[in-house]
Amino acid sequence: MSWVVSREKSAGRLVFLAALVVVLSLFFLAARPAEAQGTGVNHIVQPGEYLAVIARNYGTTVQNILWANPQITNPNRIYPGQVIFVPLGVVTPPTPQPPPTPQPPTQPACRTWHYVTPGQTLLQISRWYGVDPFTIARANNIFNLNLIFWGTNLCIP
Repeated sequence: MSWVVSREKSAGRLVFLAALVVVLSLFFLAARPAEAQGTGVNHIVQPGEYLAVIARNYGTTVQNILWANPQITNPNRIYPGQVIFVPLGVVTPPTPQPPPTPQPPTQPACRTWHYVTPGQTLLQISRWYGVDPFTIARANNIFNLNLIFWGTNLCIP
């Protein structure tokens, strides 16, 4: 009878040891969130971590992490289990692209010129030529459609 009890105890100990080995191996795998790679590491984001904490833990900056991970579009939106590359050392930022040179607004070609006589309005002139009054105003840099002066030559596009 004592042999049966000791056999049950040893089986229970084996199950306990196997469970302990599984738990410890899972703990060590989870505690090792980074794998070395080149000049940095792949880090698995843990619950409660954010980029500033990760950068501080690896001795780098948030900007370096963002430069190395262009897939991170919002630095406030990383999630547990996400793998990010954390560069170690100095990271050369990508070269900025120069902004496009602004082009001056194109002036429409004048189809004809109109000499403004006393009493004429922009609305009358636009009806005469069949052109939108805003188009005439834009072509002549007129900001107040009610304010045109007689003696002025207007470009009619």
